[in-house]
Amino acid sequence: MKGRRSMPALTARDRRALRWCAAVVLPALLYSFGVKPYVAALARAEQQLASERELLARELALLAQAPHVPGATSEARRLAAAAAPRFFAGGDSYAATAALATYAQGAAEESNVAVRQAEPGEPTTRPDGLVELTLELRAEGDLEGVLGFLRALEGGDRLVRVARIVIERPSHAGAEQGGAEALTLGVALQGYMTQAPRR
Repeated sequence: MKGRRSMPALTARDRRALRWCAAVVLPALLYSFGVKPYVAALARAEQQLASERELLARELALLAQAPHVPGATSEARRLAAAAAPRFFAGGDSYAATAALATYAQGAAEESNVAVRQAEPGEPTTRPDGLVELTLELRAEGDLEGVLGFLRALEGGDRLVRVARIVIERPSHAGAEQGGAEALTLGVALQGYMTQAPRR
């Protein structure tokens, strides 16, 4: 039976090398597997706590405003009811655009302006829920009539915005209206209707 080989004894130099290695490697291992994960977990916990505090602050602000909500809702309903007659009505946006054209035609007649062409545009739905109606008009009238027509549109009972105006002399010679030189008016109008509630 052979005897076991004994491990060679470590020299003083080997022991110093092992101690130096342990002094360098152990702190690195401790940082990588202990301190670093702990710091990352702590940062995540602080971020989550800040997010929850912000959510709590918003909820507390909502609770503080709760007593005022019925009054604000009532005021919003009152304002909406007051504004409703200024919008154009119709079964759909195209019918409402036709109502805008009729309204503009009436304002033109009252101002002694002759509408020569009316071209509806494509209705668009705005982010606030209103449907924006567009209408391009070409008309003729004297300066006083054109100014009265524009005032009647923007200051009338319905909510109408004059988005673009082009005023020029008519192409045909000798165009006069009631002794005054006639002007050709090109105008882009915008009207609004409320979107029908979905069923």
